[in-house]
Amino acid sequence: MIEDYPSPQFRDVIGRAAERTTGPLRRGVRIASEHRLRDPSRAGYPIATLASWEPDTKLLSNYHLMSDTPENLDYDTWARAATVAYAVAEDLAQM
Repeated sequence: MIEDYPSPQFRDVIGRAAERTTGPLRRGVRIASEHRLRDPSRAGYPIATLASWEPDTKLLSNYHLMSDTPENLDYDTWARAATVAYAVAEDLAQM
């Protein structure tokens, strides 16, 4: 079961950080791998997922496939996610 994240304010912090650093995010997308985040969310931690997917299928690239190997990673996507995460940490430190 996919659940809504409980903190719209935290999602807004992430959206603003992304807009400022890497460009707009596509928000409100649901992905099946979110089940790993249920425990911290239910414990009250604000959470969010930064993910990329194939534009034609909206599936996570190589997810749980034999092709899920380091040479098939898109390091630009990883760098953008890290940039957003760092900006979020900086913004939270200022709150």
